[in-house]
Amino acid sequence: MIRILNFNVAFNDKSSLQELAAKRLNLAPQDIREVLIVRKAIDARRFHGAPIRFVYMLDVSLEGNEKKVLARFKKDKNIQPAKAPIQEKLIVPPLAGVEKPPVVVGFGPAGMFAALTLARHGYRPLVLERGRDVDSRHRDIERFWQGGAFDEVSNVQFGEGGAGTFSDGKLTTRVNDPLMSQVLEDFVTAGAPPEIKYLHKPHIGTDLLRQVVKNIRLEIIRLGGEIRFESRVTGIRTGAAGEIQAVEVNNQDSIPASAVFMGIGHSARDTYEMLWKKGVAMEAKAFAIGVRIEHPQEWIDRAQYGEDAGNPLLPVAATENIADALGIRHPKAPGGKCSEVMTTDFLLTVCDKTGEIHYEARYVKYASDLKKPRVCEKLKIEQQYWAERNIICKVVTEHSFNRLKAHNIRNLLGYYSPTVIQEIEVQLEDATNTLLNRMLKQPYLQLCEHTKWMDIHYDFPMGTALKLFFHLAAHRMVPLYLEKKLLPTQPTEQVVNIEQLKVLLTEEVEHDASLA
Repeated sequence: MIRILNFNVAFNDKSSLQELAAKRLNLAPQDIREVLIVRKAIDARRFHGAPIRFVYMLDVSLEGNEKKVLARFKKDKNIQPAKAPIQEKLIVPPLAGVEKPPVVVGFGPAGMFAALTLARHGYRPLVLERGRDVDSRHRDIERFWQGGAFDEVSNVQFGEGGAGTFSDGKLTTRVNDPLMSQVLEDFVTAGAPPEIKYLHKPHIGTDLLRQVVKNIRLEIIRLGGEIRFESRVTGIRTGAAGEIQAVEVNNQDSIPASAVFMGIGHSARDTYEMLWKKGVAMEAKAFAIGVRIEHPQEWIDRAQYGEDAGNPLLPVAATENIADALGIRHPKAPGGKCSEVMTTDFLLTVCDKTGEIHYEARYVKYASDLKKPRVCEKLKIEQQYWAERNIICKVVTEHSFNRLKAHNIRNLLGYYSPTVIQEIEVQLEDATNTLLNRMLKQPYLQLCEHTKWMDIHYDFPMGTALKLFFHLAAHRMVPLYLEKKLLPTQPTEQVVNIEQLKVLLTEEVEHDASLA
């Protein structure tokens, strides 16, 4: 394999990498078997009016004799034999004699990959993370950003994935280590975009990174590991020779341990203090303090790219590479000079029956449009884009919906806001319990009979209890038969799924009992 270094290509050059590599090596395109991107960066300096350029490092495999080609370029320092990746061997002690599972403290990047490595080598690591899982953590942080109380357990610093999970998933390190490629490969396997393996400044993005982090956790569990959240290490117990014997969790539980890996980040000051008091050797690390200055994205683009700012080719869209691979013409912006940024109608966060959360993409099209070849070509590009990120994508047409169900849902949304029932806020909890229990005990009565009784009993303005009913339904506290007309004059059991309502109320009672 041949490596081409410092390969400059104008950003708007639409030639395939196979064609470009062939031209650089003075070969025909059919002589190129495969082109792999090792590194890709942007050079936006535009010396002497030159266009913005992509700077590639490529590994090229040929159909013919590679040694002859290399001989022709022996004086060209930018064309060399491709170096085989250095495989750094991990020194892993044998499993024999290991009675206690290794304990990994912290589930940020260090702890995550320590646990993953141990699990792959047959150990069953126990991970102790003081924060919460990434989905709960996301909700806690969103609540805080909207003005809620700060949660000491679950915040931007603490929780699954570490602090970097909420810093846009930037993959920046000044460490040059052979194992870095394996780390990036693991991210891609867990759902990160493949281009992070070669981009100069790769990033995953917080939304996608949440799922990636979760997938790594599931892989550790599949391999026999265990992850415990809200488990803060508050102490360690050592033997006479200073060997580790146990870790203390949340000031109460003691977990036997003979090997402990501390991946606690830089904010766990209480843990550092505990370790210092225990006499654990620590070394101060140099650090830098900087100032973050934010500007609108268009300012940054204009400063970096000049008149080319806003061009969808900067950075080149992943969809263009996919289109090239599929042999499909990429959509163009009006005027036909620039590629159009392709968009998907919806990226949904889906919770399945097991409680696991994943993403799914949706395209909304008229059924008649799916008969058009060009529309189908564009969908192929987008479907491949999501497939490479392990995200399910589906097409939704007007035939995908039950129209009556859609009509009912649209009407329910009008009752979703709390303002609908703000006039009965003081009596809300009692009125809700009364209404739900009446429907369970007398499902044969018309719905309007229940709500009319409620209005009279609680001295509500007429129609208020019916609003309460639809408000509860909009919040899924009352399961409805949405495929039927929702008429208050119908028997309640024809409007409400009584069996599901029983289950919901039973679960709520059990939850309240567990809290008590």
